[in-house]
Amino acid sequence: MQEGGYSNYADLYAKQSLVILEKHFGPSDVSLVPVLNVLTESAVSQGRFEDAREYAERAVAIGPDATPHYGTALHNLGAVFQAQGKFEEAAEYYRQALAVRQKELPSGHPYTQITRAALKQVQRRIEINTRAAFKSH
Repeated sequence: MQEGGYSNYADLYAKQSLVILEKHFGPSDVSLVPVLNVLTESAVSQGRFEDAREYAERAVAIGPDATPHYGTALHNLGAVFQAQGKFEEAAEYYRQALAVRQKELPSGHPYTQITRAALKQVQRRIEINTRAAFKSH
């Protein structure tokens, strides 16, 4: 639903899934991470960055046992910070996501490439901001 442009439906179904999974497995089971990732991505696409950050932080807190989904959670948290212009924080989470994705996914996997590109993008923004701050002094 999210990829098809139906964020409202993605939210609805993901929230229903989250309730069901929490009921059966508890609030910190690895099975919640993919659903929290969907909620994060949906909230970002709607500009609800505080909601997105809460979902992403919760997914990250569940931890690395979620394997590739943990990498997505780290990437998503980086994307939230990037969307808010917090490039240093974004870079840190993208670095962590890249390490997880390189470990868990096959070489050359598209998700690894996406994270690598996002990291390069925020690193460029950091450099630009640093140069601009240096010139203004």
